[in-house]
Amino acid sequence: MKYFPGDKVTYRGTRFNDLRNRLGEVCSQVRNSLDTYVVDFGDDSYVLRSESLSRYKPSKEPGAKELEVQVRRKRSNDDE
Repeated sequence: MKYFPGDKVTYRGTRFNDLRNRLGEVCSQVRNSLDTYVVDFGDDSYVLRSESLSRYKPSKEPGAKELEVQVRRKRSNDDE
């Protein structure tokens, strides 16, 4: 899976048990490696392979409100 700087991820590997279920942020991709990333977990940064990461999926709270998307009305001409 491809990640970009700023993506929120969680660690799902087995080597670093203290990182499990912690939120991290992708800092950068390691040069000359398509599947290795530098990930910041707040107190430390780690170099991790993409198979050890998964995208962060926030849990929905019972009272959370869904966003409503509204379609903008079309203009009849460009002068309006």
